[in-house]
Amino acid sequence: MYRNAWLFLSTSIILCRVDAQTPSWFSNPPDDPDFHHGTALISVKESNYIDKADNLALVQLSKQISIYVKAESQRDVKEKDDIAKSTYRNSSKIVSISEIPGAEKIDSFQDKDIYYVYWRLNKKKHDETIEKNKRIVLRNYQQYKKVKPRDISSKLSYLIPCFESIERSIGVEFEDPDDPVVDLRVEVPKLIYEIVSEIELN
Repeated sequence: MYRNAWLFLSTSIILCRVDAQTPSWFSNPPDDPDFHHGTALISVKESNYIDKADNLALVQLSKQISIYVKAESQRDVKEKDDIAKSTYRNSSKIVSISEIPGAEKIDSFQDKDIYYVYWRLNKKKHDETIEKNKRIVLRNYQQYKKVKPRDISSKLSYLIPCFESIERSIGVEFEDPDDPVVDLRVEVPKLIYEIVSEIELN
C-alpha cells in the first residue's frame, strides 16, 4: 500500500515538473479560429534544432492550410454549381516548405532537453495573399502563351514568377483557363525544365 502511494506521489511530482516546464501554448494548443497554428518540439541534442523545429511547425501549418483550402474549394463548388460537384476533383497535395508567406513566429521556449516553438498564420491575410497569387499566376501564364516560340528569355520572365506564386499557394489548384485539364502545378515547372534543358543542349 505504502509502495503504491509512494509511486503515485513520485509520478505526480514528475508530471507536475514536466507540465511546469512545458509552454502553455504547447500543452494546450491555441484554437483561435482566425489563425492557422503550428507548434513543434525537438531535442536540443539535434543539430540545427531551432531550424528543424521551425520547419516542423511550418509543415504543420501547411497541412492545416491544405485541409482548409480543400474544404473551402469543395464548398464553393457545391454552392455555386450542383452539377460541377460531381466532376470536381481537388488534387492538391500537402507541400512541405521552409517558409510560408505571412507566417509569424509567436514564441519559443527551451529547457535543458527540449526546444519548443509556436508559429501562426492569419487566415484572412493568407486568403488575400492566395487571391493575389492566383492573379499573378494566371496573368503570367497567359502572357507566356503569347510569346514567340524562340523567345526563351521572355518565356522564362513569365514562367518563373508564375512558378514562384504557385509555390506560395499551398493546397490551391491552378488550371489553364483555356484547358482545365492542364494542371499548372505540373505544367509550369515542366515547361521551365524543358526550356533550361534546351539552353544546356545548345
